Amino acid sequence: MRIRFGWERLAKMAGLSVTDKTPTFLAELVSRESEVPKPRALVPRIKVKPDRFGVVVRAKCLPKVGLEEFQRSTRFLADAWRCTRVSVLPDGPGWVVIRAVRLDPLITPTEHLPV
Repeated sequence: MRIRFGWERLAKMAGLSVTDKTPTFLAELVSRESEVPKPRALVPRIKVKPDRFGVVVRAKCLPKVGLEEFQRSTRFLADAWRCTRVSVLPDGPGWVVIRAVRLDPLITPTEHLPV
């Protein structure tokens, strides 16, 4: 829940947003001739799903914000989301999967009792 609500602010700070200087149709209708509409910041949409060991986030890519930009910001996302590890993989055209692991099953010691 914290990831979903804080995503817009975090994406802007991590450099995962794009500034769109083209005004929308409604902004063109409402604005006066002497007034220039303000540019808007576009942030990738996300879908968050909890997992057994952390969270799986699917994000829609934007122009100039793709797989490479998400991979560059993995350490920042891990710190912000308080996770031990974050990985980013492609998930079809225009989508990436961000896997945030809070409890790493490979690090935790386990006991095995043979039967």
